[in-house]
Amino acid sequence: MKQNKIIPLYRPPILTHANKALNDCFLSGWWGYGLACKELENRFTKQRGGWALATSSCTSALYIIARLLQQSPNDEIIVPAITWVSSAMAFLAAGFKVKVADVSPFDLMINLETIKPLVTKKTRAIVVVHLYGQEANVKQIGEFCKSNNIIMIEDCAHRIDIENTPLSDYCCYSFNTVKEIPCGEGGLIWSRKLDEENKARTISYLGMEVNTWERTSNTKHNDLVFSNSTGLKLQLHDLGASIANAMFASSKDSLNKRKKIFENYDNLLEDLLPKITLLNRNTSDSYLMYVIILNEMQRESVRDRMSLDGISTSVHYPSLSRHPLIEKSVTPIADMYSENILTLPCFPDLDFSEQHQVVQSLKRSL
Repeated sequence: MKQNKIIPLYRPPILTHANKALNDCFLSGWWGYGLACKELENRFTKQRGGWALATSSCTSALYIIARLLQQSPNDEIIVPAITWVSSAMAFLAAGFKVKVADVSPFDLMINLETIKPLVTKKTRAIVVVHLYGQEANVKQIGEFCKSNNIIMIEDCAHRIDIENTPLSDYCCYSFNTVKEIPCGEGGLIWSRKLDEENKARTISYLGMEVNTWERTSNTKHNDLVFSNSTGLKLQLHDLGASIANAMFASSKDSLNKRKKIFENYDNLLEDLLPKITLLNRNTSDSYLMYVIILNEMQRESVRDRMSLDGISTSVHYPSLSRHPLIEKSVTPIADMYSENILTLPCFPDLDFSEQHQVVQSLKRSL
């Protein structure tokens, strides 16, 4: 019997120009935070203004934002029930009380209907997550936040858009291996609040007012400059930033490839409806993750069978309302859908024969 080849959930593109950028940085002798990180930050401020800070991860970016926002130990923040745990964990680590909002069955993202019941006088901010590459309704939520003196934070780990100016005060991004602009691990903060940049940089570098790159700009290294702030080492390094910068050169090509993969999946899976449900997508989607909903609640048996066929699948994500460190919330939609969502392989170099293999395995499993 012929054995099908293993198809991973994600495979980063191996690009010649990215490899050259990494090698050039390696040979330069400077691998820490420096010029490549500055170049990456400038990509996000060139058109939209504000400031940007390259961080070690999107989680680090969220944590720094949490530190910038916190005013009282009683501060509350609202996050979606379906999101990567970082959306909540960064704020828990900074001392916030996290409240989890249910999601819409239409796109599995939060909206005003799910947010409003959780808002109190202690609500400091709302984290809006652009899930799976879909664009959340930031305009409507942003207007609500503005009228109620609440900060809106965009978690853009699944959707990078550097051409348009955000409606929120803070955005955070991810350059993790499975994201649009992969560099292994990395993140970035963008903000329009210019008066907070220095504090953010201080938090990102152990509470120091000058980082190593700035201190070593001449042969007599400058003295350490302490501040009144605590911090951790949360900055990105030039090795990762050099890869990310190179990946931007092929980002539109990668987007077009992912879009085609989505179209292929939609066509190949059409005869499985209504056994499965396809999430609704819009024209501003980044087509990052292809997620389906199994309507017959048989996910584990399906995943087991597909695994035997060499097909990798995953779950994005379990409901945060079940997290032991988060206050229990009433999130029936998120709890139900988190039990039967299934993520299929999706990456720019996934070819049609591989997609066909994925779909045939899914059909046999159902």
